Amino acid sequence: MRYHRILHAVAGTPWAIHPEKGKAIIDFLVSQAENPSPSHAIEDDTVQHRAELTKEPVQVERRQAIAVLPISSVILPRAHDVKDSSLGPSGGQSAERLEKQFSALVSDTDISAIVLDIDSPGGAVGGVPELFEIISAASEQKHVVAVANHFCASAAYWIACAASEIVMTPSAMIGSVGVYTYHEDISQALEHEGVKPTYISSSAEKIEGSSQFALSDGARSHMQATVDTYAAHFVRDVARGRGVSELEVRQTFGNGRMHQADYAKAHGMVDRIATLDQVLFDLKSSLEEMQNENNMRRRRLALA
Repeated sequence: MRYHRILHAVAGTPWAIHPEKGKAIIDFLVSQAENPSPSHAIEDDTVQHRAELTKEPVQVERRQAIAVLPISSVILPRAHDVKDSSLGPSGGQSAERLEKQFSALVSDTDISAIVLDIDSPGGAVGGVPELFEIISAASEQKHVVAVANHFCASAAYWIACAASEIVMTPSAMIGSVGVYTYHEDISQALEHEGVKPTYISSSAEKIEGSSQFALSDGARSHMQATVDTYAAHFVRDVARGRGVSELEVRQTFGNGRMHQADYAKAHGMVDRIATLDQVLFDLKSSLEEMQNENNMRRRRLALA
């Protein structure tokens, strides 16, 4: 029953995630719901161990005045509370904790530049628009570089577009602009088992979308409208972050597809192609040059 409940929660969530990763999560939950035997289930101590790992904040690496914040798993609201391994070995990464860690770096006067080291398939929509706004505002104060370091899909790309600059490693993939949700109709399976659920509700809409019933036209329309609203917000933020029109995002940014570096650079999805080490070297050199210029300016003022 645990996996049935999780599967129902997944089905009711708007996702900005690469479809293959989303499918993998759903397939895992379905297999566990249907085959809860020890041969199919992950051992409890392994699940608990992974859950404990996800409670710890992602470690920020500091290189003098540069901070590197990894975004390296499925992005979820309150992911540190997830006590399940269905998201993969690394579990989920909390949008709220990312926000707190990033805001702390912005407030740190010893940090002059922030690098988002991204290797993520995206995740749930919840918390992502808010994180976009915080990073976008911070980019006016400090130089923020988003590095697509192997895989930067959907919600992860949404976040990256808030940065001052997007850099993509030569072998990386980027994109998957779009939103979807999921409904599983288990009514026939319940009928086969001789189970007939009955809800007593204040309205038909109150229980629409339940996996125990076939999806009604009204429920489908409502789910579609929800997806379309989030997708429009996604496209709007990408257009704003990249300095292009929403039409251009829809027509040339893949419309849900992932792209390699050459395409992404040619169509304005990223600013340049470089490795993470090259980005850090360039930032360090730039900061040292600025520091030298400031020192020379101070000396000239002292001699004046």
